[in-house]
Amino acid sequence: MEDIIKNDFIPPSPGCEELVMSRIYQEAETVEISDAPAGFSFRSWVIIGFFLLFSLSSSFFGFNFSEIASEEGLSFLLPVGITIGLVVSCYGAVFIGSHLKELTNRFGLR
Repeated sequence: MEDIIKNDFIPPSPGCEELVMSRIYQEAETVEISDAPAGFSFRSWVIIGFFLLFSLSSSFFGFNFSEIASEEGLSFLLPVGITIGLVVSCYGAVFIGSHLKELTNRFGLR
């Protein structure tokens, strides 16, 4: 029965192994290319990060802080600080996560 299954059930294909292996190698090359971060370049991420940090920290200059502080107390700065910290932390995490291979190579990490 084993002999019938090996020889008669699926007839051997002479060029199948080369075709399959070439396809596997071709797919491995495309995976390496697709690992490159898509979208913004490293430089663009840094420029946008500086713009984001500057805009978050300067967006509250239009407020009359003395009036808000007299009405609400200085505790109104806590949500502002938390918001700025969350946005900057999330941006940094996405930046590092999307450029992990570049950062590893640049800083010689393993």
